[in-house]
Amino acid sequence: MSTPGGRDGHREQATGRGEFVAQSSVRCKESLLLLRALQDLQNGRGGIVELLGEPGSGKSRLLTQLTSTARDRGVTTLDGRCYPSEQHDPLHVFTRALNGLMTAERLAALSPDHAALLRSALCARLGGRGDGPAPLQLSQAVHALLSQAADHGLLLVLDDFHWADPQSLELADHLARWTFRAPVLLVLAHRSRQAAPSLLSTLAQGAEQGRVCRLELQPLTLGQAARLLGVRPDTPWLPSVLQESRGNPLYLLAQGDATPLGPGLRTDLLTGRLAPLAAELAVLDPAERLVAESAAVLGDRFSRDELSAVSELPVDETCTVVNTLIQLDIMRPLRCSATQLGFRHPVLRRVLHDQTNRCWRSQAHRRALTVLNRRAASASERAVHIELSTSSYTPGDLETLARAGQETEQSSQYDAVRWLLTALHGLPASEQPEGAAGRLLGLIPPLARALRAANYLADDASLRMQLTQGSALDPREAHRAAVRLCVIVECLHGRFNEAAELVTAELGTLRKIGADNDLLAQLTIYHGIVCSLRGGDSLPEVAAQALVLARAGGRRTTLAGAMALHALGELSAGRTAQSLASYDAAVRQMDELSNTEMHYYSEYLALLGWCAMALGRPREAESFYERGTPVSVRARR
Repeated sequence: MSTPGGRDGHREQATGRGEFVAQSSVRCKESLLLLRALQDLQNGRGGIVELLGEPGSGKSRLLTQLTSTARDRGVTTLDGRCYPSEQHDPLHVFTRALNGLMTAERLAALSPDHAALLRSALCARLGGRGDGPAPLQLSQAVHALLSQAADHGLLLVLDDFHWADPQSLELADHLARWTFRAPVLLVLAHRSRQAAPSLLSTLAQGAEQGRVCRLELQPLTLGQAARLLGVRPDTPWLPSVLQESRGNPLYLLAQGDATPLGPGLRTDLLTGRLAPLAAELAVLDPAERLVAESAAVLGDRFSRDELSAVSELPVDETCTVVNTLIQLDIMRPLRCSATQLGFRHPVLRRVLHDQTNRCWRSQAHRRALTVLNRRAASASERAVHIELSTSSYTPGDLETLARAGQETEQSSQYDAVRWLLTALHGLPASEQPEGAAGRLLGLIPPLARALRAANYLADDASLRMQLTQGSALDPREAHRAAVRLCVIVECLHGRFNEAAELVTAELGTLRKIGADNDLLAQLTIYHGIVCSLRGGDSLPEVAAQALVLARAGGRRTTLAGAMALHALGELSAGRTAQSLASYDAAVRQMDELSNTEMHYYSEYLALLGWCAMALGRPREAESFYERGTPVSVRARR
């Protein structure tokens, strides 16, 4: 997956405009409806707007633009936001929002009863807050205050109202039941899953009666996502990114900024775009945090019993905490199951997982692995927990990683390559030699298929790092090894044409980037080997090309392989004398090389043995095979 602003798409430069509609081009419909409500307010008609949507859907962005436009147009604008930490602070959001109106002059202009109610309930600087007045009387006093200040229209915006304290909820509930006669526009924004049922009921009734305009933010469409990220709608990676984000603007932007192959989120995301998520998780108490982190370890779906096993809390306590996390919309019941739960979005799980203590997380992943073993989960599900729980793998762990790599060679190629390589490195040390050889050979074909499916041959640095990790291979050697591996597997399956196409395509790529002659010669030798297996009359020409390249800049090992191939090519063309001369030169060159130099090129010895057999020299052929066998064994180790 490519990130926005990079590889396949071009980011368009955003033009900064002050007008409300231009800034809200992603949410055009909702922006126009809010603008229409603001225009009605300026024409003397107030009302109530309910703005609801998922976390990160863009509610606060729309409200910020609405209040900015209202101030530019001379409309008195008041705004307040609720916070989880203030849920035990009565009427705090109204105290903050109405603070600018609570002047001595305005209070003196109200009736004595209304002024006294406002002083006792809202005006912190003129008196404390006691038990508080009845919501109905207080709502009437607030109505009077707002109407008095609405000479040129008044906009009151209350954001994140799902976190409002009980007294603020009661006040808003009563305000929503009355029609404003003065030009007052009240906008309430909330998350419907976390809002109080009484407020939802009042707003729903108001919508049915036409007093409340209800705006629900839907997931972004492909065109909206393209405008948000500044790319073309036909950008290849955009549909998959949109699907992963579930059309949520916050998560879409976070995925656009995140490293595409990194398992964790970058620190600047957690302190930038995703800071609201981190703040939301910061208010969880220790038990809630423990269960939420256990869920993040388990993955995308989990049950209460599994959470209890990983968190090591009693089942009853876990169930109580889970109910709280559902109320907070951290977790949600899955539609497809009566017992399974999941996070409201995968990004939330990643934030939690990345913030957990590393030592605890490693142990928790091992407990999660035990849970998945009881569930008879797939090898690929269990492989994730094996990787994250230890760096010392048991034979059972390696077998699971091997099966996981075979399961995912086409569906999750990067994971498959990593798991198969881990199994290949670990299995020889965990098995008897006679059993390890067959097991290793069985893993070579799926590894080659995964490498090709992951487009390793397109010079992918991440896969190259995986292939070289824990080995003596440098990046260039790793690339050649991957090409050779894929070619060999194609030949083992009898797909010689596919093997030839693979080598030919790679040679074309290397010539375009000006690769050195040694690398070109090595791949040309492999091309010749494939030609000899496939048949036809192209071997002599390819062998001659390999020899020219090797002589022009190849290493001693490459020159020896090119000479052996040239001898075989001359023999296939019926030029026996020239073949014998090339064969003798190849033998002399090979004798000058140590087994250490031949460490990664034992196939050149096999090629020379093949030529010796074709020339009727079986004993010489046997000597080359005998030399090549221990070289191959050491290379495998």
